[in-house]
Order: sequence, then structure tokens, then C-alpha cells
Amino acid sequence: GAALQDVITTLQRRSPYVEIWVLPCLVQGHEAPAQIVAALQSPCLGQNVDALILCRGGGSLEDLWAFNDERVVQAVLECAVPVVCGVGHETDITLADLAADLRAPTPTAAAELVARSSTEALDTLSQLAKQMQQGVQRQLDQNAERLDQCAWRIKGVTRWVPWQQQNLMQWQQRLVHAVHQQTAQHASLHKHWACRLEAINPQKVLTRGYAWVTDTKGRPLLSSNTAQVHQKLRVQLADGQLAVQVEKIMPTDST
Repeated sequence: GAALQDVITTLQRRSPYVEIWVLPCLVQGHEAPAQIVAALQSPCLGQNVDALILCRGGGSLEDLWAFNDERVVQAVLECAVPVVCGVGHETDITLADLAADLRAPTPTAAAELVARSSTEALDTLSQLAKQMQQGVQRQLDQNAERLDQCAWRIKGVTRWVPWQQQNLMQWQQRLVHAVHQQTAQHASLHKHWACRLEAINPQKVLTRGYAWVTDTKGRPLLSSNTAQVHQKLRVQLADGQLAVQVEKIMPTDST
């Protein structure tokens, strides 16, 4: 459905590193409530799933009635993970919306609420790096001030010069050790985040031989069932794009 494609597109655009699981079910008709409940109670929701989006496109009150079913509402309340409900348009409100952990006005808005923008994540990392640099500099300034105070006291007490010199050397050693230790810790943390960012780089995936296939309008082709013979497609590789045309569709044999 269009609502599902909007959700998937929004998630991939905002957070391409997020893994998406789709639990298909009917969202209209007499059999819809039972299938929605089964999806909400799916065992896979306990396997590293952070949130669930319950959504469908707009429609009449009768079309959305499955989301007013008591069984569906109870399943939303008892779901093992937080539920973001984006059913219909902004003016459509169902009992499932009221039972969910968070209500979104549309399916697309639900995807935006769930997926944090990769740009925001990078901004946060940049702010953390700046704070770490400021913290190191502040510590260095404080230690330098303490060293100055020690030096001043040494000059004023000539009979304690040997002791003060020894004390100054100890402070210098402690300062150097502290600086090295903090620098190593910050360098390790920076390397850790850099590796994580590199691991989720879409371009890196393409260099391993994978390709990203879309139609001429840029919409992703996720299944051979959605392709058509003679359909023109775009294939994104690591070093450029290919304009291709479907000659034959050969689905994978499910048996």
C-alpha cells in the first residue's frame, strides 16, 4: 500500500541504518482485527525491536473500523514494544490511537517520530566531541594554574626550594599522566564513534557489490513482484548509476 511505502521511504531517508521489519496484515474488513492482533503479538517483537508502527492509509469510518475493535485496542495496550499509531489522516481518530504509546497524525508522521535523523545524530556526536575538547582544555588550564601557584610559592620560600622543586616535578608528572590518560580515552571514544559511523555508511555497502534499484522516479524496488517487463529502472552502484530495462522477471523459487 501507499502508506507502507511512505513509511519505508521516510525511515530509509531519515535513518538508513535502521532495520525495518514488516508484519503484513489486513487493515480492513471482518478478518482484519484478528490479523492485526496476531501481528501485535508476533514473537519477533521480542528480538531487538525498539518500536512498532501501526498504520494504514485514510478511508471512511467504516474502512477504519477495525482499529476500533476491542481486541485490537487490548493488543495495543499489551504490546511488548512501544506502539506509534498512524492510522488514516490527521482528522481520523480511532480507539487504537488513544491506546497507543504515541499517536501520529499520518503514517509518514509516525515514521518521522520513530526514526531519528542521521543528521541530528551526527550533530550530537559533533557536540559531544566539542564538549570533550573543552573539558580537556579546562582541565589543562586548571592544572597550569596550580603549577603557577606552586612556582610562586617556591620563589617566596628559598629554604624550601629543594622540596618545592620535587613537589613541582611530581605535579608535572601527574599532569602529563592525566593529559595522556584523558587524551587516550577521548581518542578511543572518537575512534569508536568513527567506526560506527563508517559501518552505517550506505556507500560502504555498495562497494561490497550490492546495488540500490529504483524506478525512474526514485522509488525503491524492494521485490521482483513489483517489477514489470520492459520497465525502465535505475541501478545505483558504488561508482555511478546504470539505466536498465527489465527483460525478464525470474522470482526466487520459494520451494
